[in-house]
Amino acid sequence: MSAPSDRDLIQRARRGETEAFGELVTRYQTSAFNVCYRILHERAEAEDMAQESFIRAHERLSTFDEERPFGPGMRGVDDERGPASGWIGRHLATLNTGNSSPLRAVGMGTRPQRSLSGTVPVSALRSIADFHLGGDQRALQQMRVPLNTVYADDVPGQDTLSIMDRLERLDPLAYTAARSAKYPDTEFGLALKQTAMLIKAEVGLEVSAIDVGGWDTHFAQGSTSGLMPNLMEDLAEGLAAFHADMFDRMRDLTTVSMSEFGRRASENGSLGTDHGHECMMMVLGGNVNGGKVHGEWPGMREGQLIGPGDLAVTTDYRDVLSEILTRRLNNEALSDIFPNHEPRMLGIIG
Repeated sequence: MSAPSDRDLIQRARRGETEAFGELVTRYQTSAFNVCYRILHERAEAEDMAQESFIRAHERLSTFDEERPFGPGMRGVDDERGPASGWIGRHLATLNTGNSSPLRAVGMGTRPQRSLSGTVPVSALRSIADFHLGGDQRALQQMRVPLNTVYADDVPGQDTLSIMDRLERLDPLAYTAARSAKYPDTEFGLALKQTAMLIKAEVGLEVSAIDVGGWDTHFAQGSTSGLMPNLMEDLAEGLAAFHADMFDRMRDLTTVSMSEFGRRASENGSLGTDHGHECMMMVLGGNVNGGKVHGEWPGMREGQLIGPGDLAVTTDYRDVLSEILTRRLNNEALSDIFPNHEPRMLGIIG
């Protein structure tokens, strides 16, 4: 007896047969994991991403193209618009700016953030010194000679080498920020400083993604001192320094601060807070209607909190990002970047 086709299994799964969808998962789980692993280079995260892709595929069975095999048609595994890609990755894939720079999109750190995942190559950068081998001129020359030969008649290759030349002249330790801006002596401060340096060096940077960890404050969170206040101080001082340093270019920049989870409204038994439903976002930059809180305050009184005691979500983060994409980045492909979402413009950008 021959195995059922993908089309047959999709049709049965649409009718609610869980065994049919389970067979599709079994059939394609290895290839889905392999694709995700090539993106993330981390087994646990790749397993999570592959599982998320199957979940999204199940949610969208009603719109699935029966004529396509299930594996290649899984939105987000081989499609830049799906959950195995990030929203910034989908933005890059749907907006051709003619920018071939290897530093068009940079993830500050040892590997790119998941929001950058997609079909457009991105660079991971922990330190600008990594690009000029820590100042080792002999090692740099040994690398450049064969590269010059290989890319002698290649325009994009020569552009890349030109960018490397500019990076050689950049030194975060010797950098003097404008307007006496003082970046905090932290990984976040260094990432912001290097972002400013890349922008000023005009190496083709369009996107810089920075992670700030440590916010999972289940224990000893603190109020005026402790873990949370220290994190907030680092974030505030870093953003303030970046704004001061880049003030003359601020009309061309948009900075977004966001989190994938929030905190519970009340303290737990360990002087911390557990995971919450809501979060907050901050937007800084050109044409931003700033100095105010956008959205509705849901309240914290009895009957206003949801679930086990969380603030209610009143603003969809995709609405904020959609407005930035269209009004700041000139990308109208919102249906590809945020599938199945009808954005609502909030007036954050003037």
